[in-house]
Amino acid sequence: MKQGRELRGIKMAIELTENYLTNDAEKIAKEFSNKNLDKNQLRKFFDDFKLLERKLNHDFSEDNFKTKILPLIKFTKSKIAYNAGRRVSNKILVPKEFKEYFDKQINNINTIKDFKNFILHYQAIIGYFTYISEYEKENFGGRK
Repeated sequence: MKQGRELRGIKMAIELTENYLTNDAEKIAKEFSNKNLDKNQLRKFFDDFKLLERKLNHDFSEDNFKTKILPLIKFTKSKIAYNAGRRVSNKILVPKEFKEYFDKQINNINTIKDFKNFILHYQAIIGYFTYISEYEKENFGGRK
């Protein structure tokens, strides 16, 4: 089942699959690299999510998650939108594809399990993105 798919208007959970952590993550990392996503922006939002995960670890209950953590996860969409709308020295730091992808991912976070699975996926994206942007482009004729 594809991540982010809906069935009759019901949002599907974010399933932890090998594909979600490998092929899907690598594919989206390549897209972000090709769109010149700034690596610092990629890390910035991951750090925001990790901070929320640490808060969750202090009170690991679904009720605490729904009332205190989930609203802050959803709020991250506005932070991404803000950065996608900014330019620094006439350079876009966050391409619209990043915003669109993470909007869909965040919309599908409804449980602690969804959030944990999403964090792993995001971590995989960072790993592939770093490899692609630092190694492949430098060693295979692309930009650094």
